[in-house]
Amino acid sequence: MDTQVADALTQAVPTWTQALRFLAILSLAGALHVGARYGFRRRPLHALLLRVSFPASVLLLTLVATLLRSPWGFREGAVFSDRVLAWNIFWIVFCLVRLLDGVIYHVHQRNREIPFPVPTLLRRILLGVLYLVAALAVLRTILGVNITPLLATSAILSMVIGLALQGVLGNLLAGISLNLVRTVETGNLIGIGDKEGKVVRTNWRETVIRTRDDDYVCIPNSVLASETIVNYSKPDQLHRHNIEVGASYSDAPADVIAALEEAAREASLTADTPPPVAYVVDYLDFGINYRLYFWSRNYWRKNPIRGEVARLIWYKFKRRGIEIPFPMSDQLLNDFMAVVYNQRRLPPPEESTEEAARVLASSAFLSRPPAVEGGTPERLLPEEAIGEFARGCRAVRYTKGEVLFRQGDAGEACYVVARGAVDGFIDYREGGEEHRFAFRTGPGEIIGEMSLFTGMPRTATGLFKEEAELIEIPREAFAKLLARHEEVAAEIARLVAARNEQNRAFLEKIASLSKEDLEVGCDEGRIIARLRNLAAWGRKLMKG
Repeated sequence: MDTQVADALTQAVPTWTQALRFLAILSLAGALHVGARYGFRRRPLHALLLRVSFPASVLLLTLVATLLRSPWGFREGAVFSDRVLAWNIFWIVFCLVRLLDGVIYHVHQRNREIPFPVPTLLRRILLGVLYLVAALAVLRTILGVNITPLLATSAILSMVIGLALQGVLGNLLAGISLNLVRTVETGNLIGIGDKEGKVVRTNWRETVIRTRDDDYVCIPNSVLASETIVNYSKPDQLHRHNIEVGASYSDAPADVIAALEEAAREASLTADTPPPVAYVVDYLDFGINYRLYFWSRNYWRKNPIRGEVARLIWYKFKRRGIEIPFPMSDQLLNDFMAVVYNQRRLPPPEESTEEAARVLASSAFLSRPPAVEGGTPERLLPEEAIGEFARGCRAVRYTKGEVLFRQGDAGEACYVVARGAVDGFIDYREGGEEHRFAFRTGPGEIIGEMSLFTGMPRTATGLFKEEAELIEIPREAFAKLLARHEEVAAEIARLVAARNEQNRAFLEKIASLSKEDLEVGCDEGRIIARLRNLAAWGRKLMKG
């Protein structure tokens, strides 16, 4: 049998002269192909020509060598060699297969939303099989080589190689399987075992992922095919997160749930839909456990997303007086809650009141604008009255990403900026198009006063791009102030009505304001009537 194989190979191999000629043609064609790659990269048609540049160069150079009457030519008198004919037929088939493959790929790539149905690795293997079949067919039909011994020997050789390379072949077949069913693709975010990362590349042996720590992990395809894979990128990028938080028994579940959901809505990286939702999940010895669910479209950044929501939760709880409990004995818990319950009803510390009074006294709140530009505003109240008024106000802290209020919301309070700033914007319509006017409210300035003074809905959206501290002026404190100083109502009504009348043309462009809102906001008499009603309510509060 070895003799038959040797005879078959001898028939298939050309003379040394022809072998050198064929090798020279392949070398020149390879050089031309490499040169073509630099000119045929940018356009789809050029990429198609690049696919056939190598076999086309081989055929062209073979034609030139065939026509040469020199030692380097292929002519043998007037008759061409069978080996040259077989060589040409093989490269013609090679060129046609490459051209057909390129046309199919090019047509499919015009619709980039649908991935190519045959993975790259499998496509290359199929092309290799076609080239091998073409070579064997040419040997059998043109050169008359008996390829049966070759096939028998290759079968034995394949078995030996297969046993020696079980691991390599296992990875190869697993890679083909993964690519064929598209379990993972480049760019997918996957989890396998305790590893999570983005797929950087896949090849015949391994799949490489990049973790959140920027470590590159190489996973053999055979391992990948045998493990459970979690693909966070399919069917889409939407993913649900959850955070568990505890709150004390003295806090109403409705208040806690509202604070949790508001924190998730205001986080910059969370999805608006589906909306966040929170539930009571357990009653523990030291408090109630809540679970907050929210969604995002960037699971790769799950840690920053969860961290931002958790940060916002602290601020929401702090302003609402919601306590996050910790494990303790029943007696200690009761004593602690009694102290917390009483502290909520105590007036604010003296230092806090003094700070609020100082900020209010130097702010634009309850001040008459200066008579000349650059002058000092005139206070409407004496310093003692402002100090007393400050007892009903409180300092509140906000963090980056939170929303103070939204345009169109009802308002029951206004705010003076003590530290940091509030960034805001007003959406309005002009000339049939939507526009946005942005502004920034800094220390000492007031925001949200129109809703408190006139009852109009919020005319702007206020949010925070940095840490800030505000003095909150609630409706109750303002009503008590008016009850003590009724003369202030007329001055406020006059200033507010004049200001709104001056800005009436702009206010009319705000869709959230109705005609009734504008009439109330620009009518001095109606503003005075509202403020007097607030004063009457304030007197009742002080008596009660």
